Amino acid sequence: MLPVLTLILADPLVRTVNVGFDPSPPREHRVVVLDRHVSHHNSGSGTRSRRSVSKMYQSTKVGDEIVLTSHAGLLRTEWLVVSGD
Repeated sequence: MLPVLTLILADPLVRTVNVGFDPSPPREHRVVVLDRHVSHHNSGSGTRSRRSVSKMYQSTKVGDEIVLTSHAGLLRTEWLVVSGD
C-alpha cells in the first residue's frame, strides 16, 4: 500500500490537501545528525524550498541537533518539517 500512497502523494494537489488541511497536532523530535547524505528527488516544492534545504544542509554538521516536526497528515500519510535549533 505504501508505494501506491507515495505515487498518489506525488500529485501536488493531493500533497496540498494532505498537508494544508491536516488538523493533527505537531510532534517535535529533537535528533542529532549522525551522518550527512544527499538524496535527490523531485518534491515539486519549487526553487525557493530547494534553496532553503541546500542552505540548511550546508550549515548543518555531524553532531548538530535538528528538530523534526511530524504531522499525521489528513490522508494519514505522515509529513515532516525539518528545522535547525
